[in-house]
Amino acid sequence: ALKSKSNDPLKFGEALLTVMENSKLPLILCSFNPEVLKVGLEMAQDRNPLVYAINESNFSEISELVKKYSLPVVVSSPRNVEKLMKLSGKLMSQGIEDIVLDIGTYPYGKEYAEMLDNLVIIRRLAIEKEVKELGFPILGASSIVWTVKDGIEASFDEACLAASLILRYCDILVMHAFEPLTLLPLLTLRQNIYTDPKKPTSVSPGLYIIGSPDENSPVLITTNFALTYYTVSGDIESGQVSCYLLVADTEGLAVEPALAGGKLNAITVKETIEKSGIENKVKHRKLIIPGVAARIQGEIEDVAKWEVMVGPIDSSRIPNYIRKHWVVE
Repeated sequence: ALKSKSNDPLKFGEALLTVMENSKLPLILCSFNPEVLKVGLEMAQDRNPLVYAINESNFSEISELVKKYSLPVVVSSPRNVEKLMKLSGKLMSQGIEDIVLDIGTYPYGKEYAEMLDNLVIIRRLAIEKEVKELGFPILGASSIVWTVKDGIEASFDEACLAASLILRYCDILVMHAFEPLTLLPLLTLRQNIYTDPKKPTSVSPGLYIIGSPDENSPVLITTNFALTYYTVSGDIESGQVSCYLLVADTEGLAVEPALAGGKLNAITVKETIEKSGIENKVKHRKLIIPGVAARIQGEIEDVAKWEVMVGPIDSSRIPNYIRKHWVVE
């Protein structure tokens, strides 16, 4: 986002030229001055920038620019949902529908609480009452923190504010801080926001092919807990071993809790083998199980009628284990 602080079209154009020469990232051109934005749009129209912003005082001028260049625009109405809705409606009546909403971003105090309420109101009106004027993406500017603080304290506060905006339906964040201490918690939050904390993250059970296995390649089995699967498959891939990896449905549990809870047993293994079709892909009947599952080795052999090899406890040792012990007669 490039913001005009001087309100000088010439300086804004010079700054924009520098940005365009050094970055191919999406642009947000920020000014309430139509003359400043006009210079920016003439220079960057091919980059399809987001125009920030249109309000009551500059509506006619900015709306004409947006129509002329066919660009998306932010509608700004700090702390006033009703005015925001009216401005958005006026744009829609002119055939402009590439709209982003900005109700204002406030990092502290009563204004912060009011902002969160307004964000909820916007989304509920759009979804529950089908208010089309509010059915657009929402922009939040957590960078506002840096106008009152700096350093580590500002980075921390911005992370907290950005997290609040993510949880209150903001689709676009304008941020200043890019340190790991700010970004990592936000990325973790965003990736997990729609997961059920009572339900372990899992992958689909079934047969996964790693590398270029053939009819003599090893067959391994693990559980469908996501972290277990990605760790095991990653270790095998990094070890450059081609094999078939069976993933049993243990309701998202890792190997040890799945064993303790009876989710990983001889019957589960047999069903996984049968459903996967692995018997049609290999000529042997040898299966490598996790080292911590050694106690069910005999049961699997009795029920599934496969020879069972007990692999290493640590999946990072799987490649060396296979090179040393895997033999097909």
